[in-house]
Amino acid sequence: VDAHLGQGASAAALHLTADADQPFYVLTKAAERMTAKPSDGAAAPAAGASVAAALPWADIGLFEKVRRIEAVLDQHVRAALASDGGGIDLVDLKENDLFVQYHGACGSCSSSIGGTLQFIQDSLNNHLATQLQVKVMGAELAGFT
Repeated sequence: VDAHLGQGASAAALHLTADADQPFYVLTKAAERMTAKPSDGAAAPAAGASVAAALPWADIGLFEKVRRIEAVLDQHVRAALASDGGGIDLVDLKENDLFVQYHGACGSCSSSIGGTLQFIQDSLNNHLATQLQVKVMGAELAGFT
């Protein structure tokens, strides 16, 4: 390994004691040597993550769809709901129907099935380039239908 990764036969390729407290130090150093690009300390994305991120919505599986939905909710929706004392959880995804459940102030707010629901649906569809239909679980029990 030293001969393959090292700069010369006399120098060790990896210095394990210098930065042993860094996670994945050996792998990071090996990758640096193989690509000749020093790492900036940021973790490289998993090989499958970049491939999945490039695929269109129709070509990805359920796990990746849920991951993308959660990312949009985290980045664009949850902060707005939290500012009014509410929140949202993903319950299920069946084809193009996304089932969610409100909590906090959103659970009792009448706009949660009107303007707020439209905001959530538009945010998801615009960022994911799809046509999801967002449905609120328990809305009929709260008297909002």
